[in-house]
Amino acid sequence: DAMLRLAELIKRHAGELATLTTLDNGAPPRNAMSGVAASIDHFTYYAGWVDKHAGEVIPVWPNPALDYTLMEPYGVVGVIIPWNVPMHNVGQVLGAA
Repeated sequence: DAMLRLAELIKRHAGELATLTTLDNGAPPRNAMSGVAASIDHFTYYAGWVDKHAGEVIPVWPNPALDYTLMEPYGVVGVIIPWNVPMHNVGQVLGAA
């Protein structure tokens, strides 16, 4: 719910964020707007995965046994965001995290 709200806020202020990106790093306005749109898409996409992580039972052969997987966080991730598309990368990295 929070990620969808963030995507909505980014969408509401897309023009301002694109202008800031253009002023900050000189990206053409069209490229800056596409980065903002990509950020919205990333947050919306990853918000849909929040309730879909689950383990699965793996069939074991030839002896009956129990073998399963469970998705767990891997750890801390450090990301270096390039200067040319910051909004796109914010959505890509923070959405996945």
